[in-house]
Amino acid sequence: MTTSDCPRCSPTIMLDLSQGQRVLEHIGSHILYDPAVIQAIEPLCGLCLRPSQLCQFYLAKGRGANGNLRINQKTSRGCLIKMNYSYGVAAESTASSPCSNVPIHCPICPQTDPAIWKYFMKVHFEEKHKNLDLTKYEHIWKLANFERSEMKKIWANRGKATAKRTKKSKIPPLVISESHRARIPGMYVVCCPSFHTKKLHLRINSLAMMVKRIRVGLIPPRWMNPVRLRGLTPTKQRGTISTKNTRPKTRRVAVFWREVKILTPL
Repeated sequence: MTTSDCPRCSPTIMLDLSQGQRVLEHIGSHILYDPAVIQAIEPLCGLCLRPSQLCQFYLAKGRGANGNLRINQKTSRGCLIKMNYSYGVAAESTASSPCSNVPIHCPICPQTDPAIWKYFMKVHFEEKHKNLDLTKYEHIWKLANFERSEMKKIWANRGKATAKRTKKSKIPPLVISESHRARIPGMYVVCCPSFHTKKLHLRINSLAMMVKRIRVGLIPPRWMNPVRLRGLTPTKQRGTISTKNTRPKTRRVAVFWREVKILTPL
């Protein structure tokens, strides 16, 4: 499933689950600015907005000494919205990704307990650790003015369709030199050899048209049939194709009976 309905919006807004950060931003705007969600007295899930007891998220450390935190998909359970997103990218508020609402460990609770979504960490402390001095821990859930203002814009524009963002490729564009560039000419002129007879100049728009005109007999068969060309070998039966464009090029072609083959450029 690549889409899911927003659990709060009415009329319903479809969430693109392939754009995980956009889903976090949309649900995060509900948490910060939806009056019904603001009044919640217990932490909710940051994806489906159900009580956190029903949606449990556990974190795991990546490989190596400097491994980053990530969502442990094997032990996490219960959430109705299944999607993947970069934990490290989502945990930091930036201009392109202002929402930083991700599951984080409570520093007071045991490490074996499920993580709490950042936007609900203050509610968690008020419910579970109300005897502590909250001013010592408010840095965990306190948001910068930039993040709040950007999330407010997302809340105001939540009903508008947004274009899917694509990653810019870091691979530089392929540069082709002029000597290796293939150009398609706008017009060909076929010049068949005279063989002591008059020359034939035939305008065509493509090689396919040239082959077609040869087959229907617009070029005399005696000029193409190796048997009637005074015993000349096929490699000596030459014609030329010159292009009529700003950079004229000439190609050598071998003309046979009902067949045209392009050779290497001159």
